Amino acid sequence: MIFLCLAVPFAFCKHKKKPANANSDGAFFPVVSFIKGQVKDIDTSLYRIIKIETTDNRIDTQYIKREDFKTYAKDFTSLPDISSEKIKDDYTETKTYDDVLKSFILTYTTDVKDNEIQKEDVMIDPEPDENGNSKVKSIIIDEWPNHGDTIIHKSLLWQTNKRFLVVTKIDAPGAPEKITRLEVVWNDFNP
Repeated sequence: MIFLCLAVPFAFCKHKKKPANANSDGAFFPVVSFIKGQVKDIDTSLYRIIKIETTDNRIDTQYIKREDFKTYAKDFTSLPDISSEKIKDDYTETKTYDDVLKSFILTYTTDVKDNEIQKEDVMIDPEPDENGNSKVKSIIIDEWPNHGDTIIHKSLLWQTNKRFLVVTKIDAPGAPEKITRLEVVWNDFNP
């Protein structure tokens, strides 16, 4: 009877194995908070915002209202926050400098296959701004949301103060692969 009382609590716990090289000390870059800050700034801006959607080689371009921007940015703002104490230990941080991109790159990866976010790259300008702060150039996220038998892969790109891009690949059983592309531009209309 004592064995049964001790075993029941463990049966309901979902235990995730930590990667051998998990980073538990030091702060991760708060990607979700950073993007939410960008969305808040856009909400009070006077930018023209253009949405470009591509599905099955059909391109639809249109202006969107500032108040609708949050809806389109939801792929970013609803991401799991890997800098949170809850899942931070599942990720390893590496720091590198890329001469070609002229950027410091913070890369966060996981070996835990159940995690939606498999990889995040944060590119930072090595030249500080006028206040001496580092400036985030872009964020790239590799997401695999869990949807049963349907395999969904999202590649997300956020370019600070300019645009974002979401490429979604859906592979459902018995259906042809579907790829959609959503790009929203608000401060970068250069070709």
